[in-house]
Amino acid sequence: MKYRAAFTLAAFTLAFATGCGDAGQDGHTDEVDTEGGVATAASALSVFQWSAPAHAGTSMSNDAVALAGYLGNVHMVHTSGTSTSLAHAVYNGTSWSPPVIIPGQTSKNRPALAALGPKGSTLLHMVHQGETSDDLWWSFYDGTSWTTNSNTGMTSTQAPIATVYGGAIHLFGTNTKVTCTTFPGGSTSCNSTDVLWESSSDGSSWTPKREIVTAANRYIDGAAGAAVAVYNSVPVLVVRRASNDLWMYTFQNGVWSAGTKIAGQKSKSAPALAVWGGYLQMTHLGDTSNSVWWSYYDGASWTANTTIPSTSSHWATAMAPMTTKLVQAFPMYCSGVCNQEVHFQTFQ
Repeated sequence: MKYRAAFTLAAFTLAFATGCGDAGQDGHTDEVDTEGGVATAASALSVFQWSAPAHAGTSMSNDAVALAGYLGNVHMVHTSGTSTSLAHAVYNGTSWSPPVIIPGQTSKNRPALAALGPKGSTLLHMVHQGETSDDLWWSFYDGTSWTTNSNTGMTSTQAPIATVYGGAIHLFGTNTKVTCTTFPGGSTSCNSTDVLWESSSDGSSWTPKREIVTAANRYIDGAAGAAVAVYNSVPVLVVRRASNDLWMYTFQNGVWSAGTKIAGQKSKSAPALAVWGGYLQMTHLGDTSNSVWWSYYDGASWTANTTIPSTSSHWATAMAPMTTKLVQAFPMYCSGVCNQEVHFQTFQ
């Protein structure tokens, strides 16, 4: 990790266990590492624009949380601190509401959240894994209550993530792909990896999931986490791959790019993405530590990442934008039950 000592003072996501290597469908390396393709951007923001972490009301979680902007507020859904039941809390820009258990909905991981619909009838959609299975369940919130969840017929080995573009919700998950090679003499060697798939919905049904094949004719190794956001009308995926490297993929002209490794950035968990202040913002854990690192992208390059002062997370971080501030939330990193306490901070 690189630490930038001084910055001049001058955003929708959600997260995916470790894959087995970096091989594509033919057993060779997934993508070409164009190390110079993502250079360091000139800094226009300061890490000191992040507030000190504070309690997110009384929310407790035994896993990472999910955030999404909806009807002017930031909504958080997470597993409760004592069970796999999903709880829902709202931040109005000043304070958090008490967490409320969503009836009949449980998950072994954090959900994906995305708001879709015209003004006045927008719904907050949620997709999550089952309590003990990889089945994906779907429900939505109308500002008052959640619908009963329904089985999408899809599965994901990692927590799903979602964003909205082209008038639809785009859902991403992972499934294990096994690739086998037969050698002369008849012996066979197989390896497996979690590869990313995508499905979309107009709010009423989901398309069949399809494994993503990049412009380099390779699958995207999902490793142990990904985040997605739309920046300047371009969908962007940042994926944690083997060796904790972070790779960026963009969707343009109907295809996902071959992928470029983000220089100097590693994470032991899924990153978080959100668009705010004219930039694509990213936070993530360290390569080996629980410190939270921050950088941003201006459409051409990423700034060198730097640690956010006094900020560490037990699980992957989550971010969502408001009009006047960017909100980040996470269970704090500490020893004991305090690591279930959800903390938040704002960037403004």
